[in-house]
Amino acid sequence: LQYNAAMAEYHLSAPDGEMESAVDFINEAIKNKPKRQFKTRLYFIRGQLYELLGQSTDAHNSFMTVIKRTPPYEMEFNAHMHLATNYDGSKAAKADILKELNKMLEEKKNEDYKDQIYYAMSEIYRIDGDTATQKDYLARSVAAYSNNEYQRTFSSLALADIYFNEEKYMEAQNYYDTATMTMPKNYPGYDNIIKKSN
Repeated sequence: LQYNAAMAEYHLSAPDGEMESAVDFINEAIKNKPKRQFKTRLYFIRGQLYELLGQSTDAHNSFMTVIKRTPPYEMEFNAHMHLATNYDGSKAAKADILKELNKMLEEKKNEDYKDQIYYAMSEIYRIDGDTATQKDYLARSVAAYSNNEYQRTFSSLALADIYFNEEKYMEAQNYYDTATMTMPKNYPGYDNIIKKSN
């Protein structure tokens, strides 16, 4: 177990590491019956890696496994967010994910997470190619900002880029302006974003 976990970590951090190899070692670690909490964490990491590798179905299955294992709430919440990003385009999956996300919006404990939930909903419509509804949920995500500056920046940029590509430059500028208010200078593509905003 320790060997496979260490090898997975090596492949995730070393310059010559490979994501696919990290997944293989995580799968081997899971087979070695780690303690419940650690095993749940391994499933979550595996889901993230499958997502980065573009293997949406495997990512979806990993995050569903995490949710079924009743992890700490923060991990469960993030697993739900990743389910939306890895939505397979089917009507049944869409209905299930939206039902769960709408339920989460109504829960008091998620008051400060509405921006992330709306962003997750926008991802479903992005995958569906429904740009109008995607824009609506991105705007809600920006408006629901409470204290997560990264999410506000990310949602604002996503919406600004859509408007920019539609040549709706006034709307795009408004959201670029929102994004650049708190965006750190080391944010990926910072100079390009400032240029577009100007």
